[in-house]
Parts: sequence; structure tokens; C-alpha cells
Amino acid sequence: MFRKILVPMDGSEPSKNALLAAMESASKWGAELLIVSVIPSVSALLFGGEEDIMVNTDEHEKQLERVHMIVLDDAKEMVKKDHPELKVSVSLLKGRVPSAILDVSYSNDIDLIVMGSRGLMGLSGWLLGSTSRHIVEHYTKPILIVK
Repeated sequence: MFRKILVPMDGSEPSKNALLAAMESASKWGAELLIVSVIPSVSALLFGGEEDIMVNTDEHEKQLERVHMIVLDDAKEMVKKDHPELKVSVSLLKGRVPSAILDVSYSNDIDLIVMGSRGLMGLSGWLLGSTSRHIVEHYTKPILIVK
């Protein structure tokens, strides 16, 4: 039924639960897994929005990149441990989180997105609308939201 499944990971508990559900689905359907983590734009981190505000944050970005790579490495390790038969790849993206997820989904012809209901953006996500809500409103293929 599904050939390619995308799982956005941010290290939150819901994203880990989404990975578990995606692994089971991929195993059942013989699908490939693409696990992504998105380093959010600086304006989203500082101001909770997607405004383009220029801030020099080279060291901060390097730290974020290290953290996101750990999340991706841990996710890939979990897949290989629990489902060694699955084809899995990881990708580190940068930019506006919802846009990056949508872009990679369309460019990779993703059949199913499995994602957590709420990530690490916390209160700002609640006030301004969550990434998962944005994906549900803008992606035209199946989406599974996991708590």
C-alpha cells in the first residue's frame, strides 16, 4: 500500500512514538523509511514565527546541527535494531519546519507521513498553530498523527 514513509523527528516523545508506528507500517508494507530532522529558522526559535529576521548565530547553529544529528542517528539505530530488514535513510534539513517537511515529502514522492502530534516547540506551537496541523492542512496524501 505504501512505498515510502516519512517520519519527522525532533527528539520529543510523540516523534519517537511516530517512529515506532512508522517502523511497524513500513515492515508490514515493505516500505522505505525516510527520517528527517529540521533545524528551524532562527526567527522561529526566537520569536515563534516564520519571519525572516537576520541574526548571526553560527555557533548556535552548529550546536543545533549536532543535536539534530544525534536524534537522526538514534532513530536510524532504533530502526536497524528492531527492523534490520527495512531500508532507512536520514536527512538533516534547515529552514521553516513545516515547509521543509512538505518540500521533502513532495520531492521524494512520500506516500505517508507519520509524525508526532506535538513536538518540542511547546507553548509557541500551541499559540501559533502546530507543525502537524500545518502538514495536515497542506499535504495531499495520507498522514498519521501519533500522540
